[in-house]
Amino acid sequence: MPIPANATNKLPTVIQTPRINAFALGLCSASTNATTSASSKRAYFEAISCEAWALTKDFVAISVTGPLNPCGTLSLQKPLRYERSNQMKVSFGKIMTGTPIGGRVATVANPLRCAVLISGSGSGMQALVKAQQHHGLSHTTSVVISNRSEAGGVQLAEELGVEVKLVLPPKGTENTRAAHEDLIMEILEQYDIEFVVLSGYMRLLSPHLLESWRGRVVNIHPSYLPHFPGAHAHRDVLVSGAKLTGCTVHMVDEGMDSGTILAQEIVPVLSGDDEVSLSNRVKVEEHRLYPRVLSWIAQGFVTMKSGKVHLDVPQVLHND
Repeated sequence: MPIPANATNKLPTVIQTPRINAFALGLCSASTNATTSASSKRAYFEAISCEAWALTKDFVAISVTGPLNPCGTLSLQKPLRYERSNQMKVSFGKIMTGTPIGGRVATVANPLRCAVLISGSGSGMQALVKAQQHHGLSHTTSVVISNRSEAGGVQLAEELGVEVKLVLPPKGTENTRAAHEDLIMEILEQYDIEFVVLSGYMRLLSPHLLESWRGRVVNIHPSYLPHFPGAHAHRDVLVSGAKLTGCTVHMVDEGMDSGTILAQEIVPVLSGDDEVSLSNRVKVEEHRLYPRVLSWIAQGFVTMKSGKVHLDVPQVLHND
């Protein structure tokens, strides 16, 4: 999207552009009173989303409020000014060539309605919901679904004010897996869910559910896939002697952590690490990465065309 010809030096010339993401500005120099290193600012800027940008001849400005937060979404207590120069230009993203996997381009005012499926402690779900509740993201958790009544995440979700549904695998049915997924799909329809988010959900989804939801389910896995898939990633990493691990957000298919990779973060394995210490450090990156990728999905940067997933996050382009 070019800068309008009628842009002036005076704010605001405001352009409503839901598909613009501040990742496009993450490499620009920022003038701010915040006591934060440039590298930290760059990392946090990657997931800032904004629907209204003030464009002038000399700079692009966005106003955001709130302190830096661990999920990497909004930042800084005072408005930011991004300087423009002859050596740098901002790409505001390509025209979408496929269908957004979220089904539409969501906004903060009309966020993508998600269901989060859990089986355990729910720490990832908790981090995601807190990010959504406190930082004005373009996605929201409408319901949490657990397949275990004793899952710690059930209480966490209730404390956060999110509705919880227990869907225990039915007994005595001919096809228990399909019957269980039928119950889940009824809830997805009941809550008008647009996207499904797996967060520590310890059951493989079958073709029965994926036929209806293919391309609309993501998972986060605690390793740098395709290395160390499965339920015991941290143990497997330590046994292997690997020096690096990480976390991965990927599309969900019928396989074990085998869907298209959307984003990853690297986490070093330290001498003396055990499963608990390694897991805790990986979780820090998971809690930052998941809200960011879901924002990309909600804002239409992840599309499907001819059965293939395309990730089109805006970049800053440097003139040679």
